[in-house]
Amino acid sequence: MKLTRMSLLVLPFYFALHGGPLQAQQPEASTTAPVEVYVWGQQPTSAATEQTRWQKDLELRPSNTPSDVLRLTPGLIIGQHHGGGKADQILFRGFDSDHGTDFAVFIDGIPVNMVSHAHGQGYADMHWLIPETIERVEIYKGPYFAHLGDFATSGAMNIITKKKDKDSTLTFTGGSYNTQRYVGIFSPPEGTVLRPYIGGEVYLNDGPFKNPNDYIRYNILTKFDLLQSANSNLNFLGNFFKTSWNASGEIPARSVRSGDIGRFGSFDPSEGGKSERQTLSLIYNYTDANQSFNAQTWGSWYKLQLWSNFSLFLNDPVNGDGIEQDDKRFLAGNNLNYRRNYNLWDLPMETFVGFQSRFDHIRVGLFNQTDRRRRDTVKNNNIEQTNLGWFMQQEIRPTAWLRTQIGARMDNFWYDVEPIGTVAEPISGSGSATIVNPKLNFIFTPFDDRNFAKGTDLFLNFGGGFHSNDARVFVQDPKKKLPRYWRGEGGAQDGNGKRCYIANRSRSRW
Repeated sequence: MKLTRMSLLVLPFYFALHGGPLQAQQPEASTTAPVEVYVWGQQPTSAATEQTRWQKDLELRPSNTPSDVLRLTPGLIIGQHHGGGKADQILFRGFDSDHGTDFAVFIDGIPVNMVSHAHGQGYADMHWLIPETIERVEIYKGPYFAHLGDFATSGAMNIITKKKDKDSTLTFTGGSYNTQRYVGIFSPPEGTVLRPYIGGEVYLNDGPFKNPNDYIRYNILTKFDLLQSANSNLNFLGNFFKTSWNASGEIPARSVRSGDIGRFGSFDPSEGGKSERQTLSLIYNYTDANQSFNAQTWGSWYKLQLWSNFSLFLNDPVNGDGIEQDDKRFLAGNNLNYRRNYNLWDLPMETFVGFQSRFDHIRVGLFNQTDRRRRDTVKNNNIEQTNLGWFMQQEIRPTAWLRTQIGARMDNFWYDVEPIGTVAEPISGSGSATIVNPKLNFIFTPFDDRNFAKGTDLFLNFGGGFHSNDARVFVQDPKKKLPRYWRGEGGAQDGNGKRCYIANRSRSRW
């Protein structure tokens, strides 16, 4: 869990017995378990477009699919195709972010975007998310945030899941086209050993096509506490996800107009895919009145087989132009964040530093296929890719009406690509790349409480971001390593959280 956006103070009743901030009378020999008091408060934002969507937003606008969760981001448009099993097509802030090339997605701090992917760079498949398990959604627009690295150019989203729920529930829903959804939440009462939280989902859908989607998805989320104290906790997180589907694919408009095929028909009903992901994570949090520390380690196993036919029989009139994109990988990483508030020369200060690592061991291939049977190999590679990122942000408050944030982020990449067997297009090579991006934010609060515009914040933001390119592209053309993106904007936010996006300016070099 990221503590960088949420101040969580856990103040057990124990402190009241020692003259702490809570004062109360207790029997001298009480055996009652400590009582936890939770105080929630959102940290000040750094940009007019930065916001958090809470559980209440999800209750008022119910979400049944991960696509619905993405739509919580203002200005983000989702496109879903190919039977519903592929990662969503993301259009955001004037960007065609494809399946996530320029929009970073995290679930409980674990990156969703896939580097050097079989289908597309930054491929962000969120189908392992159960919407009912979401506690909050942290939304970032622009490259102004030091703790966000690869793919966070147009924006980013971090989805935090719950540690507990009010009740255990079992829900069944259904609809047209054989749509069925079964969701179960198990959340025992406080005091239960390890305090487990478990969510499960089964989703089915056939779609309106003559060739049914046969879409089915299985999800399991589990969380429990390993250690719990007044100021710290150690949590375990586990996810299991598996899905398969058929797709009707693309069809020529002229064939529909001529009546050769209906608009819900298909020329190649073998299109579709299978995917799975399992994730384990340990998260340690420590918080006191002046500082917070977060340490996370995670590991995932991921697999995708995608059968497509974009040009039908254009290149091969006999066997067709069907392809298979295959991706198998193990990925692991760490997140370390430390934030401290203090005074220096009578000026309020806040220092925020962190380190992130990610390692991907990938086997990725492209094959020609007919009816999901491989005919020959076009590309087949082993890829070792490592990303290390360091960041620092210093906040200074020289006056009551000004906060300044000066930060920087450095990312290092190492690539190693090797071909597997005899292929039509062999690719091999290795290399490394480094990129440093500055972050600069000014937050003005020029009006005091006596003014009609009390609580209004004015924002000026500037920063650099980037997205990495596929390792196979990098080793063939080192000039295409880490494309940089610059952006600046201004905005306003009043005391009620209403935002006004004034203007922005951006420049990209892909």
